[in-house]
Amino acid sequence: MSLNKELMQKKLDTLMNKGNEKSKDYLKLEEGDTTIRILPSPDGDPFKQFFFHYGIGEGSFLCPKRNGEGAKCAVCDFVHSLYQEGTDDSKKQAKDLRAKERYFSNVIVRGKEAEGSKVFGYGKQLYEKLIKLVLNPEYDDITDVDNGIDLMLSYTNASGADFAKTECTPSRKNSPVLKDKKEVKKLLDGMKNIASLHTKKTSEEAKAILDAHLQDPFSSGNVRQGSTSTETAISTNVDTALAELTGVKG
Repeated sequence: MSLNKELMQKKLDTLMNKGNEKSKDYLKLEEGDTTIRILPSPDGDPFKQFFFHYGIGEGSFLCPKRNGEGAKCAVCDFVHSLYQEGTDDSKKQAKDLRAKERYFSNVIVRGKEAEGSKVFGYGKQLYEKLIKLVLNPEYDDITDVDNGIDLMLSYTNASGADFAKTECTPSRKNSPVLKDKKEVKKLLDGMKNIASLHTKKTSEEAKAILDAHLQDPFSSGNVRQGSTSTETAISTNVDTALAELTGVKG
């Protein structure tokens, strides 16, 4: 049976948010430097953490167990059983399917303020840098609309690297988000509800996605039920897209 390239392209498009109306809400960094301003959050926490299962089904979805809802997750249970199995193949499959953390903030892009707020998604390493930055007394509240600071993000995605790299350099000067107070209010009122942008699944839906994944011969890193062997049927493009989204390669 030959590789279903049409199905692989559909999965890639889903991973990359092509054809998704919500994709315009996200900031996708280009190679080089991008200056952003992180916007304040009503609850005082501008860094929102979510746990996703990637590369299963036709895209990604929020883990029912790891996002504070206390529900069961069939994928997490399956990951646990794979780790318990203890083979190299099963541990690799477990790593691919386990819930991965991702962080999101509402931001504006300097030079593109007219586009309004965007949702910026990033990994654990950049999150740790941002937490250390906001706790540094020299910078105080970096999200303050009148006296906060901009951040320059330097993004590189070198060929052969395990994951893309994003450096963060804070501005030395404080500045307002926007000069016009009415525009600031309009901007803040238009910030995205980050949680609503992500696909939520019930425990039953997560189990159905897992069952379909285990039976799909075109799923990446597929493990057949009743077998301890791992069958690889991975599209290089899908693998690359997943690496960019999760910050983790293979």
